Amino acid sequence: MDHNNKSSDEWENVEEAIRQYWTEHNTDPSNSWSEVKDEIRFGWLMAKQLNQTRESIH
Repeated sequence: MDHNNKSSDEWENVEEAIRQYWTEHNTDPSNSWSEVKDEIRFGWLMAKQLNQTRESIH
């Protein structure tokens, strides 16, 4: 399994929880999950990468 498939599988495992959290805290009714989920996934991937980099330094 390559790295992209692993990230995709991990995203599928957390996407529903993130979507529920986002839906509860979304203050702009003109936004929909389908419009923002790619940006949220990108942020999740970046945070994950930063965390892995930090762990490898320590």
